[in-house]
Amino acid sequence: MDKATLALLVGGRSERMGQDKGLLPVRGKPLVLRQISRLKPLFQNILIICSSLEQKKQYEKLSEYRVICDDSGNDHAAYYGLICALKNSPTQKVVVLPVDAIGVDVALLKKLLSSHPFPAAYDGTPFPSVWLKEHLHHWTADERSILNLLKELSFTELKSTACEDKLLKVNLNTPEDVRAYFGEPVQDAWGRQLNYLRLSITENCNMACRYCLPQGFPGWESAKALLSFEGISNILQAFRSLGFEKVRFTGGEPSLHPNLLPAITEARSLGYETISLTTNGSYIRNCSSLVEAGLTHINISLDTIHERTFFKITGNKHFSKVLALIDQALELKMNVRINTVVLRTQNFHEISDLLEWAKQRPLTLRFIELMPTNLHQAYFKENWVSNEEVQRMARSLGYEPSSKLDGLEPAGPALLYDHPQSPCRLGFISPLSCNFCSRCNRLRVTAQGKLRLCLFSENDLALPLQESPEVLAKTIRALLVEKQEGHILAQGHMGNVAHFRGIGG
Repeated sequence: MDKATLALLVGGRSERMGQDKGLLPVRGKPLVLRQISRLKPLFQNILIICSSLEQKKQYEKLSEYRVICDDSGNDHAAYYGLICALKNSPTQKVVVLPVDAIGVDVALLKKLLSSHPFPAAYDGTPFPSVWLKEHLHHWTADERSILNLLKELSFTELKSTACEDKLLKVNLNTPEDVRAYFGEPVQDAWGRQLNYLRLSITENCNMACRYCLPQGFPGWESAKALLSFEGISNILQAFRSLGFEKVRFTGGEPSLHPNLLPAITEARSLGYETISLTTNGSYIRNCSSLVEAGLTHINISLDTIHERTFFKITGNKHFSKVLALIDQALELKMNVRINTVVLRTQNFHEISDLLEWAKQRPLTLRFIELMPTNLHQAYFKENWVSNEEVQRMARSLGYEPSSKLDGLEPAGPALLYDHPQSPCRLGFISPLSCNFCSRCNRLRVTAQGKLRLCLFSENDLALPLQESPEVLAKTIRALLVEKQEGHILAQGHMGNVAHFRGIGG
C-alpha cells in the first residue's frame, strides 16, 4: 500500500455539541487524539485541518501533529478543508475524514486505500474519501459539495457491507450521540474503570494442554456449553452500552464455534475498537476471513518451537499448522501475540530457542506464569516458574522495559519489554510474582453464560441472556458491587477454578 496522509477535519461549528468536537473528552482523551490513536498505523503523515488561528493554537497545544489553518474564511465548509488538505499533504495520496466520523475503522480505510482509481469513496458518501494531489486542478473558487466533486471526477464507488454501512453512518453531532455510541462507563466498588470483556463462547477444545486440562477433555466434539449467537449478540450490546471498548473471544477453542465470524462482525458493528481472538491456532485455515469480519488482534498459543515438546504439552500433532497460521497472520500485518506458559519441567530449558525464533518477527511474545487450579495443584508446584527468571534472560539478550504505549487499546496486565534491534516485543503476565489486580479493567462471561467478576472468583453469577440488552446491562451494573479487590492466590485460594476450559484465562 502506497504512502498516504490522513487529514482530519476539525473546523466544523459544532453548534449542537456545544463545544469543539475534536476537543471533546471521551474517556479522558480528546476525540481528535482518539481518532489518531485508532488510525495512525495506516499513515505516514497526519494533518489536522482547522478553520481559525484561535483553533489552530488550541490543537497545537494538544497534539504533536501538524495543524493547518484553512484560510478560506469559511468555518463550516468541508470543501475548503479538502482543498487545504490536498495543498499541504506531503504525499500524493490523501485520506480526508471528519473528526467525528468515529465509526470509520482501519479495515474500512484499508479497503478504501486499496481501491483504484482515485478519488474513491463508499456508496456515494463524501467521507471517508481518498484523493490525489493532482485533483487540486479541479478546484474552483465557488464552493461545491464534496459529493458533487466526486461525481464530476468519476470516482471509484465502493460497496459497503451492512456492518460497514452502519459504521459509516456514525457521526457525533450531539452529547446524546456520544453517550449512545460510547456507552455509559462503569467502575467497580474499588474505583477501577472497566472496559475490557473476555467472552468465552464455547467450552469445546481440540487440544489437551497439560496446564489447562490435566486429563484432557474427552468428548469435546459433543460438549454442550456453547453460547448461541443471540446470547453473544445480547452480551456484546450490553457491555458496549456500559462503555466497554475491547472484547476478546476465548474458549475452549473459539474457532470451533460455528458463529465466530458473525460474532466478530457484530462486535465491529457495535463499535468495539479492539476485537481480539485467543486461539490454539490448529483449526483456523484462513486469517483473511477473520480480518474481513473485523478482527484487530490475534493471540496464538505456542509454548515451544520444538514439535516433540509441543506434542507433550498439548497432546496435539498440529504444530506445523500453528506455525503456518502465525506466518499467515504476520503476512496480513495483523497484530499478533504469542502466548507462552512457562513450565519448569517441560519448556523452560527451551525458552532461549523461542526467543531466538521470535527475534526477527514483528509480534509480541508473552510469557505467562502458570496459574494454579483445583485439578492440578501437584502439577503447579512442580512446574511453576517466576517470570523474574525469564526477565533476567531477556535482559541478557538486550531487552529492556518498554516506555512505548499501546495507543488506544485498554491497558492489560503485561509488563512490556523492547529491544533496540528487534521488531519483537516481549510481554510478561505475572499473576503470582507481580500481582496486577489494582489495574484490573476486565470482566469475564463464561461459555455457560455466567458473569465471572474475577478469574479466581468463588462463584459465577447467572445472567438473563434471554432478556433485552438493556435488562442485561442493568443486571451487570448491579452485580459489579460484588467484584473483589483482588485474588488471594498467594494464600492458596483458587476460587472455584477446576480448569480453564470455559473461562478463557
